[in-house]
Amino acid sequence: MRQLSPEGVLALGPSLILAAEGSGPKEAIAVLEAASIPFVQIPDRFTGEGIVEKIRLIARATGSVVRGECLAKSVQADLGVLAALRARVAEPRKVLFILSFTNGRPMVAGRATAADGIIRLAGASNAITAYDGYKLISDEAIIAARPDAVLVMERASFRLDTQTVFEHPGFATTPAAEKKTLISMEGLYLLGFGPRAARAARDVAFALYPSLHPSHGEFMPSERTAESCRQ
Repeated sequence: MRQLSPEGVLALGPSLILAAEGSGPKEAIAVLEAASIPFVQIPDRFTGEGIVEKIRLIARATGSVVRGECLAKSVQADLGVLAALRARVAEPRKVLFILSFTNGRPMVAGRATAADGIIRLAGASNAITAYDGYKLISDEAIIAARPDAVLVMERASFRLDTQTVFEHPGFATTPAAEKKTLISMEGLYLLGFGPRAARAARDVAFALYPSLHPSHGEFMPSERTAESCRQ
């Protein structure tokens, strides 16, 4: 998305172009905006309100307002359930998200990231708040952050397990290592900030706070999905 070729995009013959905020380079976006094809940029705010806004904006752009509103209401219901879960969290845990390792150094999420957003939706706090975006940090910074849990993505090209993470010198003495608290989830589900985001945040919350897990089905998101909104 940040290395678009306007010629390649236009060669596909689209009747509408939806571009995630941050797409680029700027020169490519300028060419696409100047083309005779409707061009809509979609903001990516990593909040519950941002998800609903994105659904409604895409629905208007694609002429699917009724279905979009159905989905928006379903997501709002899920977010309401999630808010009820968060209200039961007495002491938020600190979570550190690892994007990757480069030469033995972890690249982790700071503020204004999808990882930061999902951590907050789950009723936890980001252990790294000194910067925005994703950056490589030192072992000393990890030790000082004292995360209670580590969050990672599941993907075929980069797999992290409990042994790999907690044998790393920076993580070995953290509270997360003491209880081997590593949460691994499929990347798009975890960080996509689409209609499933509230469910992903719920799953993170259940992993962080086992006492929140329902015993009789309470505090579960709506079963209405994007597919049911097509009916």
